[in-house]
This record gives sequence, C-alpha cells and structure tokens, in this order.
Amino acid sequence: MVAISFVILVIRVFCRYRLRVGLGWDDWVLIASWIMLVISASLTSWIITLGYGKHIKAIDPTVLSTIGLGGYLSGAPAVFAIVWSKTSFAITLLRVVEGRTKYFVWFIIISMNIFMTMSVINIWISCSPVEKLYNPSVPGSCWPVNVVPDYATFSGAYSAAMDIILALLPWKVIMILNMRKAEKVGVALAMSMGIFAGAAAIVKVTQFRTMSGGDFTYAGASLVIWGIVEAAVTMVAASIPVLRVLVRDANMSWHESRRTRTQTSRGCQDSVGMI
Repeated sequence: MVAISFVILVIRVFCRYRLRVGLGWDDWVLIASWIMLVISASLTSWIITLGYGKHIKAIDPTVLSTIGLGGYLSGAPAVFAIVWSKTSFAITLLRVVEGRTKYFVWFIIISMNIFMTMSVINIWISCSPVEKLYNPSVPGSCWPVNVVPDYATFSGAYSAAMDIILALLPWKVIMILNMRKAEKVGVALAMSMGIFAGAAAIVKVTQFRTMSGGDFTYAGASLVIWGIVEAAVTMVAASIPVLRVLVRDANMSWHESRRTRTQTSRGCQDSVGMI
C-alpha cells in the first residue's frame, strides 16, 4: 500500500507540473502525509523483526518493552499520515466550495486535526513516568485502561464520519454547475473516492478495544495494518480528481491523434485518386 500510494503521489505531482500550475498546499500536505506513512511503516517493519504480530507468549520477554516502544512510536506518524491525507483532500475541496460550505469544510479540517492530534498526546501522557507506557515493570501510574482506547475510538469514528461527509459534499456543489451531466457525474465520483477511506477507518475503529487486552503484540498488528491501509487509501482517493485530468487529457489527445491520422489517410487517398 505504501508503494501504491507513492506511485499515485508521483503521478499527481507530474500532473501538476504538466498542467503548469505548480504544487498547491493540498499537494504539500499530501507529501508530508506520505512521509509520515513511510516513517510509520518503517518502524512497524522493524518491530515485526522482533516478533510484533505474534502472540506475546511466543516472543522473547527481553524485547517486549522495545516492541511496545516501537509500536507507540509508529502510531504517532500513522495518525498524522491519516489526518493530513484527509486534510489534503479537504483543502482541494476548498477550491470548489463557497459560502457556508467553505466554512464547514474549514471546521472539518480544524476539528479533525485537533481530535486526531489529541489521540496521540493522550497516549504519551497517560502514564507517569512515560517509560511505564511500554514497560509495565517500571514503577509509576497510568490512566484507567479504557480511557485511551475510548478516546481513540471516538476520534477514529469522527474521522470516518468526516470521510463520508467530504465524499458527499462534491455532489452538492458539482451538480449545480453548468456542465454536461456525464461530466458532472464523472467529476463527482472522482471526488467521492474518500468513501473507501471511511470504510477502512470504520474497520480500524473496531480494533481499538483489542488493545486493552494483555496480548498487545498480536492484537496491535491488525490495528497497525488498518491504520496504514486507511492512510494509503485516503492518499489515493485524494489524488483521483487530479489524476482524472491526466486521463481526460490523454483521452482527448488520443482522439485528436486518431482524427488527424484519419484525415491524413483520406488526404492521401484523394491525392491518389487525382493522380
């Protein structure tokens, strides 16, 4: 998924330069999101080599705290990858909405970033000292076991709801534009691919409760996987409207080339006839 999102991102940047419009804020935010995704995936790959994804009883006890630390370290960039990729699409949407709808999109951007950032902060302040977070043998205290998962469930559900809303908003805006109906539907569908990111977010939310159990090395794997899937799918979905322009231009170029070849062929035939 990381590789796929990279390919799509490269094509997106190529489209921008091909259209000679340069990179906008939505592009830069999406690039930052992909960097966060790479960091998260790299940290996850590292702890997998230590046994992450296996049942806790099958792992060397001496590396459990290292796995725990790596898991929490990979979680923060994963959250930022998710929320920044959604923010990128919302910024793109700001270009086509106006009035109260624009204020509403700004509300979505700000609230999503606040709620998702708080989910990261909550984890790192939930134990005192912070070492107790990933090493239970360290003396100290932590919040009740359900607090962090409960808030993560809320912020994840909110993020999923915003995916769905952002996927539906383009229909309201585009359907009133002076365009051919087929063109309207095509543009609206291209800007509604975030619905799949919302589906991934919903699946991810269902995994939070498993983290409160004792087998965190096994239960956490599915949460990490779905987090990466959500971020990657959102990046792809956010790039579809831009890629659609490339496909449209390529299609027009192909038809123009075909028409030119046909006209040239007819001209040759006419010349032969005159001879």
